[in-house]
Amino acid sequence: MKPTPWILFAALAALAPLPAAEGGADANTAADPNATAFLRSCSGCHTIGRGKLTGPDLVSAKTLAPSALDAALERMRSKVIGTFDASLIAALLRDAAAAARLDREQQRQNKLAEAKLDPPDAAVGRALFQGQRRLAAGGTACASCHSVRPGPMGNSPFLGPDLHDVYKRYGRDSLRVACQQPGFKIMSALYKDHPVTRQEAVHLVAFFAALEKEPPAPNEFPLHPVAALGALLFFAGLAVAYRGRLRSVRARITGAAR
Repeated sequence: MKPTPWILFAALAALAPLPAAEGGADANTAADPNATAFLRSCSGCHTIGRGKLTGPDLVSAKTLAPSALDAALERMRSKVIGTFDASLIAALLRDAAAAARLDREQQRQNKLAEAKLDPPDAAVGRALFQGQRRLAAGGTACASCHSVRPGPMGNSPFLGPDLHDVYKRYGRDSLRVACQQPGFKIMSALYKDHPVTRQEAVHLVAFFAALEKEPPAPNEFPLHPVAALGALLFFAGLAVAYRGRLRSVRARITGAAR
């Protein structure tokens, strides 16, 4: 008995590969040039629909008039490291599906890059942060300006802000981009000619993620209790010694007056 055409069709359909789930991304998928431009130039400071980072969430940019959006992007040109194609980014920001496009392109790039990198290592990230391991391009260690435990008043004791909760605020992908392309003026100048590599950024992000699992820092005081007690006893001793000396001087003056 020969198989009927519909049976052959069903057999072929069963052997065919299933389509990728909607919203997913494969490493072999063609790149999205608009999303790529945004990820390269903007994602270290901005998101589209994911909340505020260093700069504002740009989800509402699609409501701006074209001329106003173009002018805003042009004002950002001096703050961006590397090439900056405003027309590609403007077209993405006007698209209602911009957030989904960014997610797909980020996933595609991650799969391509991660296949060539060593796995994230929090210990390596800590060494890079503290300067125990030199950055490949000779950049300044993060600990030169940042801490990962707030100071006594809740602020960083260094030039830059405390980074103990930076992973929670940024998330993995935006934080990795921020490590490679920092949006702050001082950091941009420091790392423009000494960029952090993607591999180093991956390790740094793993370190920041590991901080989330560490217990909170205990309340700290500007002086160690033992040092504070010692200082108190020292000044108390001075007060007693000088008090007796003043009495002696006063007695001599009084006696001389008589």
